[in-house]
Amino acid sequence: MKNTTLLLAAAVTFSASAVTLDVRETSLLTDPVRKETKNTMMSIQHPNVEKQAQKLPTRATSIEEVTGTWTFDLGDYYFATSIGQFSSQYVAEILNDNQLIFQDPSNIQLPFIGEYDETTSTFKFTNVYLGMTGPYYMAQSPFVWNNITQKFDYQDITGTYNPSDQTISFEEEHGIAWLVYEDKNLTNLLGYGDIFDFLGAHRPSEGEGNDDSAWENIGDALFMDGWVAPGFGLDQWEEENQWNVPLQQNIDNPNLFRLVDPYHVGPIAAMNQSKAKGYIVFDISDPDHVVFMQENSGFAYPMAGINIFYCYNRLGSALAYGEGTVEEIIAKAGDTMPYTTYKNGVVTLSYGDAEDGSILYDANFGYQQLPYGGASWVDEYSEPLNMEGSITFPEEFVAAVYTIEKDENLTPVYFNLQGVRISNPEKGQIVIKKQGKTGKKIAF
Repeated sequence: MKNTTLLLAAAVTFSASAVTLDVRETSLLTDPVRKETKNTMMSIQHPNVEKQAQKLPTRATSIEEVTGTWTFDLGDYYFATSIGQFSSQYVAEILNDNQLIFQDPSNIQLPFIGEYDETTSTFKFTNVYLGMTGPYYMAQSPFVWNNITQKFDYQDITGTYNPSDQTISFEEEHGIAWLVYEDKNLTNLLGYGDIFDFLGAHRPSEGEGNDDSAWENIGDALFMDGWVAPGFGLDQWEEENQWNVPLQQNIDNPNLFRLVDPYHVGPIAAMNQSKAKGYIVFDISDPDHVVFMQENSGFAYPMAGINIFYCYNRLGSALAYGEGTVEEIIAKAGDTMPYTTYKNGVVTLSYGDAEDGSILYDANFGYQQLPYGGASWVDEYSEPLNMEGSITFPEEFVAAVYTIEKDENLTPVYFNLQGVRISNPEKGQIVIKKQGKTGKKIAF
């Protein structure tokens, strides 16, 4: 690996304070009260959950075996707005020799960290300082709910991994509270980020928690990676360092696309230590200002301090930081930052001049300590590495879109169901509408 480091580079005025955390129950005169709320959203349908605590691991398991995606069954009981039981997917990645971080890609403000004992196949959760989230500082505090005192007993809790059925079990009413503080020394407690009971966890089944039904495969895109490749000494302009990745289009929003698991194939795959399936999601609604959205890309390399990796561009990062809508960010930034474009079937991540005269690349990334992006690669002399990139759409898809666009510019003609051309169809009449090479039955 090339001698590269992370640089926090700002194209617009990014600031962690722009991200706000919903602090619950800010008045801490008393602890939250556990409410047995009925879940109106979903029910837990995993018969192994209630009996998990009786199961014992059949063999010792390595920390690598417990990385990847888990579905956690959680209890949300302690606030007026609590929903009861629900499930959420978390990605477990190695932080160091015996620590794992569990992160929900859809709610990255509330991760939790546990120590894993390979000899007993158990997780231990302790008090951990989690760092800064927006203007606040956060710590995870495991607890056991005391039904007699109706308060939290803050103490370490454990979970047991059972490799035979791929589950993690916890004792009843054990959970984690995310405590939110005003100061870095954790002396002025403001409230709770949230509080969950841990009911259990299991490996998700095929399609569980997956929204693949909202996406349609449109072929393979050619991926020139400006995010990971530069940091690992790979010249992304060389043909051997570009590779094909499945591309999907969102069914409800045809301007929304995603690359499917881009870092488990190609030259990056050999060094990728993530077991999570990932995506790179982008929106081409405005072809002159393409936006890359927050999504776990499925890449991890703990030796470089990367356990979860998000592929952004400057607009996407500013959007994640809470700098406003895309339109407001563009209006504010003007030509002070480069923009990614979509033209003739190619998404191009460009570059421009920074205020200090250096080159500013539109591609940037986030990772577990900096989930909202702004990071980029520099060499041993603190010079920015080239982070240009591109995504070339499948030729068949581009050709089909071009044909449709060309046809839609032609004047439509109408025929009745017997194939006779009609000059003036009547309202409500069923006709065949032909426009260029396309035709379909419609009610006029």
